[in-house]
Amino acid sequence: MSDPSASERSDSPSSNTSAPHTRHGCDCRILQPSRHAISQIVEAGGVPILGISTGDTDKLHLYEKTYDGKTAYVAFVPTDQHTVCSPDYNTITTCQLMALAMTLGKIYVHEIRAELCFWLAGLCVPAGQSTSGANVAEIQRNAYRVLRIG
Repeated sequence: MSDPSASERSDSPSSNTSAPHTRHGCDCRILQPSRHAISQIVEAGGVPILGISTGDTDKLHLYEKTYDGKTAYVAFVPTDQHTVCSPDYNTITTCQLMALAMTLGKIYVHEIRAELCFWLAGLCVPAGQSTSGANVAEIQRNAYRVLRIG
């Protein structure tokens, strides 16, 4: 369930977004999954998960999909969402996404060799909404792996 306009929005999220970088002075792009696609998945009772693609360029892009019970995903649980992304705007910087992608890549190469997505509350929970403890517990229970970060 990928929104074709997501990559356009990923390149130009609203100007007042503030996602943290991995190092001081970094000026990489700010990415944003399709808020519309994420909201539709949540409203339908599904769990949104995200994948990382490069398409025909070397730029990272996010794509959204509904967890189908088959696709493996890693649930990233940061000690503070604001150190990894901006949950207020559902944005993440390319440098932060690259760090997540490297972790996913290691798991992919050494363990599963199949599509591997991820769930991060700051990107998969629509801004302004919250998840219940039971929902988070279910998301973590269904995950291929739960990794605490930050």
